[in-house]
Amino acid sequence: MKQTEPPCTTAEGNKPMPRVMIVDDEKCIRMGLRGFLVEAGYTVEVAADAEEALHVLEACDCDVVVSDILLPRISGIKLLQAIHTAAPYAQVIMMTGEPTAGSAAEALRSGAFDYLSKPIGKNAILRAVGNAAKVKALDDERRRLEGENRTYQENLEQLVDARTEELRRAMEELKNAQGELIRHERLNALAQLAAGICHDFNNVLMPIRGLSDYLVTHPETLDDKAEALRLLHMIHSATDDAKEIVKRMREFYRPRDVLDTGSVDLNELCLSVVELTRPRWETQARSQGRRIEVRCDARSAPEITGNASQLREALMNLVLNAVDAMPRGGTLSLTAEATSQSVRLSISDTGDGMEDEVCKRCLEPFFSTKGEHGTGMGMAMVHGIVSRHGGTLEIESVVSKGTTIRILLPLASPPPLPALPDAPVPEGEQKPLSILVIDDEEWSRVLLDRYLKEAGHAVEWVPDGAAGVAKASGNHFDLVIMDGAMPGMNGEQAAVALKKQSPACPVLLLTGDLMSTETSVASEVDGVLAKPITQRELLEMVRRLTVGGA
Repeated sequence: MKQTEPPCTTAEGNKPMPRVMIVDDEKCIRMGLRGFLVEAGYTVEVAADAEEALHVLEACDCDVVVSDILLPRISGIKLLQAIHTAAPYAQVIMMTGEPTAGSAAEALRSGAFDYLSKPIGKNAILRAVGNAAKVKALDDERRRLEGENRTYQENLEQLVDARTEELRRAMEELKNAQGELIRHERLNALAQLAAGICHDFNNVLMPIRGLSDYLVTHPETLDDKAEALRLLHMIHSATDDAKEIVKRMREFYRPRDVLDTGSVDLNELCLSVVELTRPRWETQARSQGRRIEVRCDARSAPEITGNASQLREALMNLVLNAVDAMPRGGTLSLTAEATSQSVRLSISDTGDGMEDEVCKRCLEPFFSTKGEHGTGMGMAMVHGIVSRHGGTLEIESVVSKGTTIRILLPLASPPPLPALPDAPVPEGEQKPLSILVIDDEEWSRVLLDRYLKEAGHAVEWVPDGAAGVAKASGNHFDLVIMDGAMPGMNGEQAAVALKKQSPACPVLLLTGDLMSTETSVASEVDGVLAKPITQRELLEMVRRLTVGGA
């Protein structure tokens, strides 16, 4: 029968002593070995055969098992194999009364920790069990550390997952915050941009409003045809600049790589800038008690290649800035001259000047010293225009003495050989056309009517798209000209309906929406002109669309 001793503890840390089981069918041997081990402090279980030993292992854990190889019914080797399944971490010592090299080797191959030959003395059993117990303790410690490590890794993984989720949420919140900030900045930039565009429009509207007002309040000027024509040319030039501003607005959402350029007479350009800004530096300045003298000398400057409208706008901004910088009046000089490698345009004033810090930052977008009266876009716009022309900008300013801004532009290169244009159709060869005009704006209908009738064409008009489709269904027209934006049926919809009725009749669309000229125009439209248009542009397009079809 199994005999069990209560568990003992060691002196160190009050840890329980290892539990040992003795398995031998000879009672004197198992009880003798048991006595040696109990005396040494071990907790000892005993079993007479393999079956009883397996029952003991079911009831309690054993650290070390000492078993005879020769047991009734089930051998010690098979018990050893069974122990590896029932108690895989127990250390097993095999013993035998008939030791052979083969039995020892078989025991060790089967996983025995040690092999003892009977008779077994006290020191031998204590030494073998002590070593086995130490190995078992080290193995237990290893498994404990591995378990702790696994637990730590699992906890670490959970912690990493939790931190990763926190970071993901933080990144998402940051992304949302950045999106809000970007939207805010875009709205702010849009507001600043709108203010800058208003500034530019006010600049070009000034000569239109001022000179037209002058003609209205001084009708006697009309008697001098040369002077009246000169003022009208100034107004006409300003409207071209306004058109360029609208065209340039497109650059903010669809920039172009190619700058529309041509030959620019700098002397004529400077003189036109002086005249266009005259209401500001002469009329308004006088009303404020200021006297500003303007000097212009660009007669020796050669022609350059550039965009006259953009350069005019840049010079106008610099002139108006110079006027603002002379609150007590002064002298403004506008000169142009050739250097060895470039043409130098200079705008000088005798105003308040700028401090070094302001001078360094004045080209930054949205930087302004004018408070709520400034947009901060003027100098940035000037810098952009000069850069697009391949030029550079130099600024020299002294506080209380004035400012000089120099624009260095490259000399004009020899013009390339022009491409062969389409053969123009002499105006006299075009037959009078029957033209239908569809437009909801009365002033637009009147203007188109005058342009076309002056060229000898017969014109009928209707105020909307639906009426135009109905008018065309019972009449033959050589050309239909229509506005793009009309209430009810717009220009593109009307073009689709007209082409179904008369596929051969060309359709010309007039639009104030620059995007529609390049993107969403219906395929039924044969030509597009962006408003505002001139009589020359209109008649050239009419000839292009109707030649051979009249």
